[in-house]
Amino acid sequence: MIKFNTAAENWTIVWQATLDSTSTNPLPRQYSPTILTSPIIAVGASAVTQYWQKQAIGYINQEIEIGLIGFGFARSTAKRTIFSDELTIINFPFDVNYRLSVDLFKNLATVVTLSVYEYTGAITP
Repeated sequence: MIKFNTAAENWTIVWQATLDSTSTNPLPRQYSPTILTSPIIAVGASAVTQYWQKQAIGYINQEIEIGLIGFGFARSTAKRTIFSDELTIINFPFDVNYRLSVDLFKNLATVVTLSVYEYTGAITP
């Protein structure tokens, strides 16, 4: 178990995106434009279509750059579900620099607004 202070000043927005799967379904995997360093993030998503509100809409995963030639980033086995209209706190297992990948579900024909916050405060075991 870890301890961290959830106060607002300990969170920084690192990625905001509008993902539109209405014309391209399934939407190709999306990648965060920045490299993250904290294993703790918060993910908020909202779907325009009312049917998808409060539903699981896809997965977010930690992608780690590894030193094996020809491989680049490797997806960890820490895939987490994204829920529409909820804020989810995720504690990834690897404390390394990484990027995020997002996969929306195949039949999700809607527009999703995604916000990712990185925890910047102290983490204690």
